[in-house]
Amino acid sequence: MEGDDGTSEIVEEYRVGGDSAIGEVPDEMYECAKKGADVCPEEVIIVNKI
Repeated sequence: MEGDDGTSEIVEEYRVGGDSAIGEVPDEMYECAKKGADVCPEEVIIVNKI
């Protein structure tokens, strides 16, 4: 999802504590999140499996 400032942010459904920059996704979405991190030109997306 794109925020008002043009940057990507986590959709509300997966936000942690309402923070648009921190989220948790179900295991079945891990690979999708990882792909998003891999194509980020600024390398600011970090995906950890917990």
